[in-house]
Amino acid sequence: MNIWQICWAGVKSNFTSVVRVITLICIAIVPVLYPLFYLQAFWDPYGNLEHLPVAMVNLDTGSGSVNLGANLVTSLQDSHDIEWHFVDLETADSGLVDMTYYAEFVIPSDFSTTLEAVKDGHPQTAHIELRTNSKNSFMSSLLAQQVETRLQTKLSQQVATTYLTAMLDSLAQGSGKLAAGAGLADPTGKSPLTQGTQAFAAQVEALSQAGIADFVANPIDAVVTDTNPVPNYGTGFAPYFLSLSGWIGALLITLTIGSRLRRVPTKAGPVRTVIGRYLACAVVGAIQSVLMVGVIALVGIEPKSWAGLLGVLLASSFASVAIVSTLVALLGRLGQLFAMIILVFQLTGCGGTFPTPLTNGTFFTDIHPYVSFTYSIRALREVISAQTINVGGVWKAVGFLAVYIVASLVINVALYPLLNRVKKRVMSRSEESADGSVGEANTKMQTQGEPAEVLAADMAVPVGAGTN
Repeated sequence: MNIWQICWAGVKSNFTSVVRVITLICIAIVPVLYPLFYLQAFWDPYGNLEHLPVAMVNLDTGSGSVNLGANLVTSLQDSHDIEWHFVDLETADSGLVDMTYYAEFVIPSDFSTTLEAVKDGHPQTAHIELRTNSKNSFMSSLLAQQVETRLQTKLSQQVATTYLTAMLDSLAQGSGKLAAGAGLADPTGKSPLTQGTQAFAAQVEALSQAGIADFVANPIDAVVTDTNPVPNYGTGFAPYFLSLSGWIGALLITLTIGSRLRRVPTKAGPVRTVIGRYLACAVVGAIQSVLMVGVIALVGIEPKSWAGLLGVLLASSFASVAIVSTLVALLGRLGQLFAMIILVFQLTGCGGTFPTPLTNGTFFTDIHPYVSFTYSIRALREVISAQTINVGGVWKAVGFLAVYIVASLVINVALYPLLNRVKKRVMSRSEESADGSVGEANTKMQTQGEPAEVLAADMAVPVGAGTN
């Protein structure tokens, strides 16, 4: 056979059965899904800030009849640039911890008093506190600074307009007094014009010396406090890539070790067979997890708890192995393709890069609670970046990963007898229709020094979890 004949024979082999045609279609489609869904999900996160939940706490006690904090809250209630939540301090603090809010702004009690001091010629910059939690989402902290910039601009414009108007009114009153006193004189010999001119000049000088220009340019400043600072991008994105690595590792385990295990006949029942084969794959997943801890140390990331890091990586790996091995056990090669498709939704729905509220549409937010990466990333963020690890939160996330493990194994065991019967029937028909071709292949394979059993095994790829 020449090169083109070999090529054409390979192409035709993809269309010899319905399963192979479906497999070919999936192979062609899967790579397209990654840019399609990923680019769609994160097309313009900064343009979707109106979906980012941010808490606003007003502690301003006011100054006389003026309460600038309340005025600010009123103006923000009519704003749709950010998803503002006007709550008390306790609610905001707890929400920042459990990811109800991605940032928290606090208007201090002396906000109005500080700004009102400009009327007495003592302008002071007022401060608003911005609280973030980089542990929950490294990118959300950066986005919160964008929110802070918008808020500061809005406030500065309002405050500057208000006080510039007040100052101009004050100067206008002084100017009026000058005009009214023109041509008049008092008993001391000084005319009201002279007195008004001196007062007006003193007022202008006082405003100039008081730094009014600086105040108008920057009446409000933000004090940023990060409750769980993350030192760099590598640390911030480590949970995301560690979860991805665990899934890729599970795919490789299933493609190699899992494939060999399914070709080994057992005399055990479904429960022992499924669990035994799963544990054999999980052992390799455990080795991968230990190596990933070594990589974390090698690149210089310093987790809060090394033991916690290893524990969460093990749970994440075991969950990935359970899901992928079950898909492959039930669907064969199609299961491998479905595992790659599921990975697309894992990456776009887990919130590992940008917060899910900033994705386009609601689909990715809707699937967020159902993808395993959500919980592995959540637990990894705790053990890597938390100043004080939320042990309960870690166990809760690990508990969800355990649910994936148990559910996958239960499905595998439950469908084992049915799929085993289907597999035997398919293999029986394959043997009947391929006796001649296998015999010919045996001769060729033996001539080339290859065992005939290898070809037979390749022609009968397991559809179920294996035979007894």
